[in-house]
Parts: sequence; C-alpha cells; structure tokens
Amino acid sequence: MIGKGKDQDATINPYADEDFSYALVENIGSIKFQIRIESIEKDLKQFLIKPNDKVVIKLFRNNILYLDALTLEKATARIKYTLDENELPPPPVDDL
Repeated sequence: MIGKGKDQDATINPYADEDFSYALVENIGSIKFQIRIESIEKDLKQFLIKPNDKVVIKLFRNNILYLDALTLEKATARIKYTLDENELPPPPVDDL
C-alpha cells in the first residue's frame, strides 16, 4: 500500500465481520506516517509509526483503520490481517 496517490489508498480487512482481528502494519518506506483508528462511536486513537517499525493493532468489529501520510512524500506500508495471534511478532520487551 502506498499513500498519497491520486485517490484514497486503502486495504480491506477480510475479518471485519469477526468480533476482533489483528492488523500487523509495517512501515517499509523512509518517512513516518500516522495510524488512526476510529470506531462507529467516534472514539479515536492515533499514533506515529517510524520507518522500519512494525505495529500490531487489535481491531474490533466497529473499528476502521486509517494510515495518514504527514508530508507530500509517499508513505509505504505493508499490512497483514489475521485472527491468529501466533502469526504475529512477539511484543517488545520493556527495559527494566
């Protein structure tokens, strides 16, 4: 998926009708971009993903995932949807 094309770039979550699913979003470009998650109730969560970062997001049935470029440069991402937690990378270990 590449952002900032002529039209809105998007992906379709094949598990959108499930109670929840996971999205693995990987920034494979050279610029950071914003991930925005909205619900039908208009709750909003957003955060930045830097180049080479991977983020796992738990999406509930009423969530919509947006990727927003923050500059005029193209944002490039790889997205994988799954129901199986075993297909996801382990969470990072916090420094003690």
